[in-house]
Amino acid sequence: MKIAGGCFGCLTLILLGCTLVLSFGSAFILEMLTSIDPTLAGTFAGAVGILSQVSGACCCFSSLAAVILLAIGFSSGGKAEDGA
Repeated sequence: MKIAGGCFGCLTLILLGCTLVLSFGSAFILEMLTSIDPTLAGTFAGAVGILSQVSGACCCFSSLAAVILLAIGFSSGGKAEDGA
């Protein structure tokens, strides 16, 4: 159980990190493109929109992993595992 809990906990942190990176990264890219040339930002708006969608998906998957982690924690019932 500890291994599964650790895996889902690590997965949650990785997905939350991806969410933050993609959210702030897409906003930074769009702002940078707008400052260079406004038409350039319009050209790449679709790609930046896809990054926003992926960021939302990472957020949802992170929540799913957190719920699974919570369910694993409740299923163990706080019992100590046998070390042998």
